[in-house]
Amino acid sequence: MEKIFLIWKRFLLIFLPCFCFFFLNFESYSFFQSQAGSFVLVGFWILFWWSFEVVPIPVTSLLPLFLFPLLNIATENEVVLSYSHPVIFLFMGGFFLAKALQITNLHKRVALKVLSLIGGSYHGILLAFMMTSFFLSMWISNTATVLLMLSVASGVLLFFEERDHNPSSFKAFSAALCLGIAYSSSIGGTATLIGTPPNGLLSSYLKKQYDIELSMFEWIKDIFPFSILLFGILWVWFVYVVFRFPKQKIEVKDYLKKEESKLGVYSYDEKVVNIVLVLTAFAWIFRPLIEERLSIFLSDSMIAILGSLILFSWPSKRKNGFILDWTTASSIPWGILLMFGAGLSLANAFESTGLLKMVADYLINTPQFSPFFVLFLFSASALFLTEFLTNSAAMAAFLPLLSVFAERYNIPVTYLAIPCTLCCSFAFMLPIGTPPNAIVFSSGRVRLSQMIFAGFGLNLLALLAILLYFGF
Repeated sequence: MEKIFLIWKRFLLIFLPCFCFFFLNFESYSFFQSQAGSFVLVGFWILFWWSFEVVPIPVTSLLPLFLFPLLNIATENEVVLSYSHPVIFLFMGGFFLAKALQITNLHKRVALKVLSLIGGSYHGILLAFMMTSFFLSMWISNTATVLLMLSVASGVLLFFEERDHNPSSFKAFSAALCLGIAYSSSIGGTATLIGTPPNGLLSSYLKKQYDIELSMFEWIKDIFPFSILLFGILWVWFVYVVFRFPKQKIEVKDYLKKEESKLGVYSYDEKVVNIVLVLTAFAWIFRPLIEERLSIFLSDSMIAILGSLILFSWPSKRKNGFILDWTTASSIPWGILLMFGAGLSLANAFESTGLLKMVADYLINTPQFSPFFVLFLFSASALFLTEFLTNSAAMAAFLPLLSVFAERYNIPVTYLAIPCTLCCSFAFMLPIGTPPNAIVFSSGRVRLSQMIFAGFGLNLLALLAILLYFGF
């Protein structure tokens, strides 16, 4: 199977560029000599390379920087501006803060604290890890959250494996715990603007196209309740439908003592990182009030960078130097920032090349549907398309179309855009859907059939929740 996939990737590596340049120079197809036609070809090239990871996703994300100016789709300055949008620096600051959380082991201390409060039943452990994953993914990337939580969960699973004499119940619990971490991280990431790339992509698009600013406070106020609702649905779906394991109680005090002893006392560096994270979250939430009281301009990106700068310049007692150093910080996922810039450049070129107007003119002649049906159509399409595309690629494809339909039906663009954005983060069915899915599947504790069954049902429940929460 791997050999076939490798052959397919090599085929796309050669075929797609040849295919695009053939039509670009084939005069019988005059459409492809226009800006819009060139963009269509390049857009498909990028989306296919993203979907099948023909080359690493960050490498594909560099294509607009070369191809757009070369083919006169956009100027070099216009493309570069997409890669330096303020929301990219918001994510960069969030990644730096996440690194500080990781190097001080503060995430493990949080997980163990939640574990000690809930107890040692299968249901309690599952809830503890899901809650912690949900909370962490609000502020750091879903991928980082799953990697961190899975490392803690592996120790807990080994502890339970030694004490549970029922292999079938333990296997069910093991799969539930891994999938619960992945799905909770995906859901929690939607609760803040920095939790997952589609949220930031939407924010930057609305600001540029409609001068609508989605602040961190407004996003949390409107979306956090929905995230809690979907988290509750996930819990009920797992415990009462998909996975059924006994409510037995296993003593975890010894395990917690052992793990806490490894962490040692609550260190000075942990306290500093904790305070900076709390103050950063406080500033994000109350930014409008701070701006009004102090008569200053303040953005979410500036707050994230300020929090990072504090940690870069605060002396550490754990090592020589500062709490956060560049050697550590340079390992943040720069590729996600590049992918973000490519997604923005695609969305901008969709309009600047005139392709958006062409699509809009065509849609005028389509039958008129109710706004609720259009919401269902876009949400369902985004939900299942993102199982095969990266969430940023799916968002780049959907955003301009959402604008067209919003104008045609005379409804706020956010009525369609926000639900569609959330759906782009809800890929629960397949390992290729999201990095969290791939990470937990690679652990060997989750069968593909389990992920498909649990994920397909959750996809449908998420779609229903989206329609009920945002449709009325």
